[in-house]
Amino acid sequence: ERALQRAKANVYVLELSLSEFERRVARRSLILARRMEMFCCCLLTLARLR
Repeated sequence: ERALQRAKANVYVLELSLSEFERRVARRSLILARRMEMFCCCLLTLARLR
């Protein structure tokens, strides 16, 4: 719980140090990473079903 709070605080401080453009790019990268992760999970699930 405490480690999670610390991580959130670090992300917040990091975001403050970024410019608006950099923030948008970082968010987009995060969204893409999540989509890729979901896609890979789906592929693994499909591979197991075969």
